[in-house]
Amino acid sequence: MNLLPKHHDEFQSKEYWDSFFAQRGDEAFEWYGSYPDLRSFCLRHITSHDKILMLGCGNSSFSADLYDNSYTSIVNVDFSESLIDSMRTQNQVKRPLMSWEVMDM
Repeated sequence: MNLLPKHHDEFQSKEYWDSFFAQRGDEAFEWYGSYPDLRSFCLRHITSHDKILMLGCGNSSFSADLYDNSYTSIVNVDFSESLIDSMRTQNQVKRPLMSWEVMDM
């Protein structure tokens, strides 16, 4: 399954991202590394009282992992409405303080 766009301009398209996440399914996609990979870096630079903004959150489990480790003030932003709806549904009961917003950064 080739999910890369034919041209880099497609990265700016909501349709591209809706298709990307629909094709990938529910498996989390981590661009830069998983929480276990980056945990020590996070612990050095943020506290559990900090407000965290996850730009282009996608369906990453990174913010859920942060939340589950006492970082509860997290706003997740992506411009794929279907993705945000799905992530909000997956997290609203277990992680009620975390929010999910449809926005274009």
